[in-house]
Amino acid sequence: IGLYDVVERISQNEERTVFLGKHRYIKTRPETILKVFHFDMYSSERNQKQEIEEIFHDQNALRLLDAHPNIIDTADMFAWDDDKFVLPTEYVEMGRPLASLLADHEEENISWENKVDWIAKLCQALKHVHQSGIIHRDVSPVNVVVAPGGIVKLVNFDLARIPNTPHPDRGKKLIERFDQHYVAPEVYEDPTSATPASDIY
Repeated sequence: IGLYDVVERISQNEERTVFLGKHRYIKTRPETILKVFHFDMYSSERNQKQEIEEIFHDQNALRLLDAHPNIIDTADMFAWDDDKFVLPTEYVEMGRPLASLLADHEEENISWENKVDWIAKLCQALKHVHQSGIIHRDVSPVNVVVAPGGIVKLVNFDLARIPNTPHPDRGKKLIERFDQHYVAPEVYEDPTSATPASDIY
C-alpha cells in the first residue's frame, strides 16, 4: 500500500479496510495502522465528492488539534489506486478497543484503579478536544483504545462536529451511524445540537 508493506489485515467493513503495515524505507518508523477508505468511482461526480468529504472529515477535525497523549496520532492521508485513500495511524502496542474487553467479558478483571485512570485520561482528551471547539459526538467503547502501561487513546473523529463546518453526511444517515447505547439523546434526535456535555454523557 503505497510505501508500506502489509503485515496483516486487521478488519474490514463496507467503508474501510484496516491493515497493520511497516514503511518500506523508513526503518526507524514503528509499525503503523493503515486505514484504507473506499469510494465508488462509478457514482456521480456529486456523490463522489460527498463520499470523499466524509472520508476526510476525521482529518479535518484532527488538524485543528495539537498533539495530545490521549488522542490518536495520524499522518497525512494519501491516495492509492483510483478509488482509495489511506490514513496512516499510530499503532498502539498491545492496544485493544475498550469494546473488545467488554465483549469478551473481561470487565470483571479490570481493577477499579484502572477504570478511574482510563476515565480520567479520556476526560483529559475530551477537554483538549472541546477547547478547540470540536465535539466528538461518538464517544463509546469502540472509539477508546487502551493498552498496558496506562495508555488510553480517543480515536475515530469521523462523526465529529467541527466549528462552522457542516458534516457532509447529513440527516437520518448520520443519525444511523451513532450507537444509541452511548450517544446523548439530544444528539440522536438532532446531531447539530451536540455540546461538550453530550460527549461527557
